[in-house]
Amino acid sequence: MDYPTIHNHLAKSNLSIPTSTIYHKLKDKLPLFNVPAHHTQNAKFIGVDEFSYAKGNSFGVVSINLDNHKIADIVAGGRNQKAAEASLSIFNPASVLACCIDMHQPFKLACQSKFPNAIIVIDKFHILQLLNDAIKDLIKRIFPSLPLNDDQLKLFNKYHKWLILKASKNLMPAQKTDLSYILSLNSELKSIYDFKELFRTIYFINDVETARSFLRSWIYNSRASKIPELSHVADTYSEWFTFISNYWIYHISNAITEGKVNKIKVFKRKSYNYKNFYSLRYHVLKSEYFNL
Repeated sequence: MDYPTIHNHLAKSNLSIPTSTIYHKLKDKLPLFNVPAHHTQNAKFIGVDEFSYAKGNSFGVVSINLDNHKIADIVAGGRNQKAAEASLSIFNPASVLACCIDMHQPFKLACQSKFPNAIIVIDKFHILQLLNDAIKDLIKRIFPSLPLNDDQLKLFNKYHKWLILKASKNLMPAQKTDLSYILSLNSELKSIYDFKELFRTIYFINDVETARSFLRSWIYNSRASKIPELSHVADTYSEWFTFISNYWIYHISNAITEGKVNKIKVFKRKSYNYKNFYSLRYHVLKSEYFNL
């Protein structure tokens, strides 16, 4: 139901209540706002992500038209396939070429169900994040055995371990010196860092076949390292191999999607959290299409 529909119902019933009043009262109880079709019917690239809309484990799914950088819909019900499919229903399957998601199985299944002819692209930020998480897990495992005194361990926790997560090209000369010392303390740490930096170079490759060959080699060598945390990453990359390498067919990411999720968070903070989901949806979509 939308504003014109409410207006027509009121006209037929001869009620003297302003349409705007009814619309405002119902917005907390029904998903009133419908995105105009011309904003989504020709969308080629779509982003999908989850967001939290209330305290606890209340999650929803947001779908983004990556062509025009607009939120297409937000749906409550959890970060599951059903909610994802509902958020994608607004798009025309015939026009969609690719969906960008994180490595979440329900999102993959939803995209395959709604857009059988489109390809799925895994967001590169989440791919690199998985590798950084593996480094953090390795650090937790080896931390007690590092040959450092208490003050040095505190400095490592506060400063040095973050150098390992940063891209080498972004480090200052002094930071590179500190990093070299830290990496010399443990062979596994040095090895996983080298694998991480090597993997980053994949995004400088221009064609899909070269990228696939690189990824296969990286997965094989990571497993051969016998580092448990790195082997887990390699297994995950292997499971999602096709969808990771689809990035070199369509160079899309969920950077815009993440920005829109942050926008939803801003709406929540400004209102000290909406009383219910439909009110949040109403205000977010109105701001997208009417700049209110």
